[in-house]
Amino acid sequence: MSGQGGAVRGVFSALVSTFDERRELDLPAMNGLLEYVVAQHVAGVALFTEAAEDVLLSPEERQTLLKLVAEAVSGKKQLVVFVSAASTLEAVELLKSAEAADAAAVVIAPPRLPGVGYRELYRHVDRIVRAASIPVLLADRPGNALSSLEEEELAALVRHVDLAGVFAPHAASEDLSRWRRYLGDPEKVLVSGCSLNLRALKLHGVEGAICALSLLAPAQAEKAWSAHQNDAEGPALEVLRATKPLMQHLGPPNAREDDDAVKRIARKIARRSLSRPELPSTYPAPSLKEALVLQGHSLKSEVRPPYERLKAEQKERLRTILKAGGALS
Repeated sequence: MSGQGGAVRGVFSALVSTFDERRELDLPAMNGLLEYVVAQHVAGVALFTEAAEDVLLSPEERQTLLKLVAEAVSGKKQLVVFVSAASTLEAVELLKSAEAADAAAVVIAPPRLPGVGYRELYRHVDRIVRAASIPVLLADRPGNALSSLEEEELAALVRHVDLAGVFAPHAASEDLSRWRRYLGDPEKVLVSGCSLNLRALKLHGVEGAICALSLLAPAQAEKAWSAHQNDAEGPALEVLRATKPLMQHLGPPNAREDDDAVKRIARKIARRSLSRPELPSTYPAPSLKEALVLQGHSLKSEVRPPYERLKAEQKERLRTILKAGGALS
């Protein structure tokens, strides 16, 4: 029994994976980043999101990072672990490691696989949830297994009696309303993907944010969360305006809020984005790492192929964006 998702409330910083010049894990750099995050006013950290280039990590590397991160945040911050393994056995193994590391919750982010439909996905989720003694949430992001389901199948899966909630990083307001309706139980949590734009989310019962932008702008994330908790419209708008460049270029794409009426209706029918054929990144790892380097953190901007490091002109544009968003002096 996984229990409820009360542990996933507040802002959780989505961690990057630090690599050296050989693109091997750089553990000293990771320790340095964790020391910085622990000193910030966030509820906790999230491990193995897209920001961590999770799909490019081996099972052994995941175990190494989990152990290191858990030790660094123990007694100081909460830990949420993402589980995106296609194999149910591997997913349960990582779940058990997360529990042993005293994680507050896990988030299942199942990849889309040939021949895997609703029945197979339900069994995958069910086995993970039944093996868990901590809250388990389900992640909805473009291209993962949930995108292949029909509406009634999605609703049935989300209402699994032991799921603690949903993480919906790309969701616009109408999507959050749908997720809240699917969840039904008000005790189940709905988690956003942006810690800087929480202004309109209380209406939908959003209780937390798992976000890489809080690595770059922790003070603004703290201010946004405080405004969210206290229904303070003025401070929320202030954060929104000040950090808009960061959200537009480094946060989960949410341009759909500005779609015209025809696109909104068509998307509601089709349940898919109408804007671009490639999968939008939730947290662009190359840009995040370069941004952290520009801020003076002791890590390298190395990423694993097929991702690529930013070119010189892209770095300069990123520098401009960080300055415009108040994340670089």
